[in-house]
Amino acid sequence: MVRQDQIARALSLFSLLALTIFYVITIALASWALNRAFKESTPGSPVLGSTHGNAATPFLALTTLISGVVGMAAVILGLQHVASWKAKTLIAANAATIIAWALSLLAMGLACREVGLGGRRDGNLRSLEGFVIFLPWVLLVQMVTWQAAMVVQRVEHAPPTTPRMTV
Repeated sequence: MVRQDQIARALSLFSLLALTIFYVITIALASWALNRAFKESTPGSPVLGSTHGNAATPFLALTTLISGVVGMAAVILGLQHVASWKAKTLIAANAATIIAWALSLLAMGLACREVGLGGRRDGNLRSLEGFVIFLPWVLLVQMVTWQAAMVVQRVEHAPPTTPRMTV
């Protein structure tokens, strides 16, 4: 019989692997967009300019890059938790995931704004926008999985309801 914590552990591992793939692709696309904005900006200008995208593109690239790096740190903590599956590592991994989720929501807002502004966007930039908009939902599944794991661990490790008599 499969226990609930084994199911939660397998689901956590699957979502962590999916998050790793998403974060690697997102970091690569954000790095590309930021590098392109640096290359196309005028020398001596305090503003990052770009001939592709719109005014939100450099902000989206920078915010997504920060969100991706923090998210990868959360994935590393998550893998450590799946390996040990203890309450201490669960708390650390869950806290890091909540921070990564908040940053990815910020990047998602910028991606939605960039889509709303329109402009000349190539396939790489549209792919970045799609990944950034989809990423918080995958993180939400991860957080719900870990919250369920916390509930299961509390139930399994709860003290007995009837007092035991010791002799």
